[in-house]
Amino acid sequence: MDKGDVCGLIESQIELEPAELAELMSDGGPGLDTPRTLLSDPERLGVGTAFKLLGQLIESSPNYGAFPYFRAMVRNKLRQPDEEIIADYTAAAEALHFDALVLPLSQEIYKWGIRDASHYYAATSGIAKLPIPDYYNAMQPLLKFIDNSDENFATHALALGERLMRQNANASSRREFVFWVALEYQVGHVIAKRAWQKLHPDDAPPAELTKTYKDFLDNDRFRKPWSEAFEAKSDCDPRKLGDLIDAETKSLADWRPAERDDEDSAP
Repeated sequence: MDKGDVCGLIESQIELEPAELAELMSDGGPGLDTPRTLLSDPERLGVGTAFKLLGQLIESSPNYGAFPYFRAMVRNKLRQPDEEIIADYTAAAEALHFDALVLPLSQEIYKWGIRDASHYYAATSGIAKLPIPDYYNAMQPLLKFIDNSDENFATHALALGERLMRQNANASSRREFVFWVALEYQVGHVIAKRAWQKLHPDDAPPAELTKTYKDFLDNDRFRKPWSEAFEAKSDCDPRKLGDLIDAETKSLADWRPAERDDEDSAP
């Protein structure tokens, strides 16, 4: 399909589910939709099974803080001792990386989608259907422990929250949910503010802790042209989509994961 055919594609409301895209989105694995489902809905697998599988991931990938962060949530559901839950959150803060397995898949789908208008429409629709890690519920026990534990734990929590904020803010000039995750940033913002208040009860937080995810979404330079190309159906201009595809092709070609990574934030 030519880029110019996108207007007709929108008007007919065709939903494309190509086999190639379906294969990219397929999680596979007997009885387990890969670690992505494990992080987004552990109860679907059973919390006991989720706990075991997260332990295997931590053993095989000890430098990835997302796995102990989500295992802490599972430990809390299993009513395991507080000190073991705290140990997992601390390990998450001390790890070299925090990767919740969202962006590698969405980037692969996006690479598949920027070849022309029909693929682009299908890919962006597919990305919107990806499972999202349960950052929010995994954060709730952490907030409780910030309030009720010592300053050493609050220091680790502050480092974790700042990491989640920083690694997403670093990439926020690019498309959200392909290069950064607004929800992950916002969870980091909540954690960091709570930890700061614990450590500095009489001081206002620094300016960098006052920015919410909306401050970065407002700067998303791809959101507006996407809206113009696809949502303004009565005034659809296929040239805008062509320019957008060209710009995002270059963006992916120029992308370096180090733009998001932040190896110096561990306490």
